[in-house]
Amino acid sequence: MEKLSELANKGVHSEVYRVETRRCLLRTIMLLDDIISLKVGAFEIKTKLNFDNFFEKAFGL
Repeated sequence: MEKLSELANKGVHSEVYRVETRRCLLRTIMLLDDIISLKVGAFEIKTKLNFDNFFEKAFGL
């Protein structure tokens, strides 16, 4: 968390290197995987999705 905080607080004009960005992204993905693995049981899967009003709700169209 400390390293992530340092990356987030680098400042607008500081350089963020590709290696740091990749490492941050990979560690975030691993953290999310750890959090998801704590769930007991399977996730519910919706087999009948309704996209009729998707764009209206999402974009106000």
